Amino acid sequence: MNDPALAAFCAERGQGAGSRWYYASRFLPPAPRAAWRALQALARDLDPWLGPRRDPGVAAHRRRWWAEELEAFAAGRPRHPVTRGLAGRHAVVVPRVTALLAAAEAPVRRPDDWEEVRRRAAAYSDPLWSAATELAGGRAGEEVLALGRALRVADLVRHAPRLEAAGLPVLPPGLAAGQPEALRRAAAEAAAALGRALDGLAAAPLPAAEPLWLLGGMAQAELAELGRPGYHPASGILHLTPLRKLVIAWRRHRAWRRHLP
Repeated sequence: MNDPALAAFCAERGQGAGSRWYYASRFLPPAPRAAWRALQALARDLDPWLGPRRDPGVAAHRRRWWAEELEAFAAGRPRHPVTRGLAGRHAVVVPRVTALLAAAEAPVRRPDDWEEVRRRAAAYSDPLWSAATELAGGRAGEEVLALGRALRVADLVRHAPRLEAAGLPVLPPGLAAGQPEALRRAAAEAAAALGRALDGLAAAPLPAAEPLWLLGGMAQAELAELGRPGYHPASGILHLTPLRKLVIAWRRHRAWRRHLP
């Protein structure tokens, strides 16, 4: 990224060197990679669950500001480093980010079951991965969207103890995230769905979906750690080391090349 302000914003939103998003996009050409990271940083800024913790009033003001910025972006007058970094891609970005804003407005309550968890995940992940795949040079089919939803669920499970403590319930009743056994069951459910989605994408590979494939591999490793008997939610959010993320990304990249026609 040539814009220091954009690079700083992306780093603040988890896209910096050493992050899994950094390694997942590493094999994209430079221009799509910069756009991909900018979009992911914007999506994380809007994310009421996994993004920055804000007072509800501040969060609502932030969403209104982004809605105005999208209008300026569509009119060719971007002000924010992210929208400047996505210049010329408003047809791809604006409708999808508008959908993210709508998803972020959803009321916070505990989901009734895993089906509702998956529906909520789709409301956020479908527009995100549709746009991200197009920015990387492809078009998202059902296999890409299914993996995006499974990755979203995996991320919510990984962060569930922190979210539940903050009054943001993300797991169905009976799966209190503060209980190790409950969290292991949730991780097993998320891992099974993630494995099926990865198999689906491997059977119908799309070059532009490689970042999602790499993220899926890292999420599998994270869920495996959550499922270990020695892990306790009080230990905090589980993070892979940068070296491990790099190794997973490289191995998944080689496997991905074998899947491509």
